[in-house]
Amino acid sequence: MSEEVKVLEMRTLNGADLFPMLAIIGKLNIKDEVVKLFDGGYSSQIDESKLTGLSDEEQEALKKEEADQQGKIVAAELFQVLLQNIGFVKNDINQLLANLTGKKPATIETLSLSEYTALLIEFAKKPELIDFFKSVGSLM
Repeated sequence: MSEEVKVLEMRTLNGADLFPMLAIIGKLNIKDEVVKLFDGGYSSQIDESKLTGLSDEEQEALKKEEADQQGKIVAAELFQVLLQNIGFVKNDINQLLANLTGKKPATIETLSLSEYTALLIEFAKKPELIDFFKSVGSLM
């Protein structure tokens, strides 16, 4: 029987979180990866044949669903790059997670492996994070 891991509650990302997140991206030197992800096939264009025969409302819903899916793909790929290079930004990540949960970085560092991993996954799933990557991609 598997035990459910309790994840610390995180607040919604806000404008003040932009700067530490940009610093993390800068330290990881992943600007080129971000640009490739947004220029390399993750465009917001949808196959027009999928829209044929749909009402305007259905077309808009399909376009929104497609954009959300593409944002999730980009966030997942960037999260993978982050995990591969987490040693470079460990302290920055712990500080950001501490800020988002209202805890101290030392508390974040001493979470069990399953709790820490669950917290990282929960962070990666935040809708605001996907919006952040869409915005960053459009700026580069």
